[in-house]
Amino acid sequence: MFSRLSCQYGWHSAYSCPPCDLIAMSTRQMLAADDRFQNQLKAIRTSRGLTQAALAEQVGVSRKTVNTVENGIFVPSVLLALRLARALDTTVEAIFGVDSPSMVQ
Repeated sequence: MFSRLSCQYGWHSAYSCPPCDLIAMSTRQMLAADDRFQNQLKAIRTSRGLTQAALAEQVGVSRKTVNTVENGIFVPSVLLALRLARALDTTVEAIFGVDSPSMVQ
C-alpha cells in the first residue's frame, strides 16, 4: 500500500515522485543526461566590454543571475534569453544552444 503525500502534483508514493525528483535534479544533471547545453554568454559579454553588473542592469536582473547563467547553473527562461540577446545585440542562438548526440549524424 502506497502512502499518499501531498506535493504540487497532487500525491505520490512515499518512495518516489518522478516530477518532484526531476525538479530536485540540478540543471546540469538534467542537461548532462542527453544533451550538452552550449553557453557563450560570458564570451559575448566580455567581447562587448560589459561587466556582469552592467549587463544585469540592462536586462533587469541581478548580477548573480547573470553569473549563474554564465556558469551553467541556471538555464534562463525564454524571456530572459531574449532580453540578453537584445542587450548584447545578437541572437539567442548565438548565446545558447544544445549539442545533442542524437542530432549529430
